[in-house]
Amino acid sequence: LGHAFTRNINSFGAFIELPKPELATNDFIKIYFPHKDGTPSCVVQKGMVMHCNKEGVGVIFATDTEEFRSMLRQEMTQAGTTAMGIRLGLAN
Repeated sequence: LGHAFTRNINSFGAFIELPKPELATNDFIKIYFPHKDGTPSCVVQKGMVMHCNKEGVGVIFATDTEEFRSMLRQEMTQAGTTAMGIRLGLAN
């Protein structure tokens, strides 16, 4: 599905800005959060689209891992903002 940005995010879900939302309510997606240290690996989080509009989609996270919570805490502390660059894909 490509690259996108979160508009806001917390440990329960996120609003993801998409210029042309191609997702529908109840679609399952994978969200790939890149590590800030430059390594090619990502923290992967599964989610379900709860609502869509012309600006993007609201997603509730379907899993909760310590790796994700740790990454999110670090990102929000360092950046002071909730906008994060991500990559999206369809979940199997």
